[in-house]
Amino acid sequence: MFKKFIKKLSQLVLASLVMIAPALSSVATSKVYAKASSDTTSYDSIAEIFNSTTGHFKTTELTQLIQKIANSSNTGDDLFDDLVEVAESTKTSAQIRSSNNSKDVNVTFGGLEWTVTYLSLDDNNRPILTLWLANRLN
Repeated sequence: MFKKFIKKLSQLVLASLVMIAPALSSVATSKVYAKASSDTTSYDSIAEIFNSTTGHFKTTELTQLIQKIANSSNTGDDLFDDLVEVAESTKTSAQIRSSNNSKDVNVTFGGLEWTVTYLSLDDNNRPILTLWLANRLN
């Protein structure tokens, strides 16, 4: 009896979260959209970084993105090493802005514009870059 109660309760909580999540997402995305659409001088844009035809990242744009995040002019393996070094102590969106002339870093990925919000390392010391959708989907 108790197991059935717990199962139903967990289903109810899950259903509630599923219903609430789009509303919360809409509110949060609207705030970012308002900022991105009203002040285009507050961020640097990097063109589409992924080539959907080849299924590979575009080297030039990906290099530009990493250079901005790592605050480095290096390329290739040296640039990747710089990125890992910066990610070791994590980097928030505020820190990314401060090292980028008080501007956010926006990147187009999959045809959508994203704002770089966080850089850290995973358990295997590989960089993880967190992106936030910059514009509301219409």
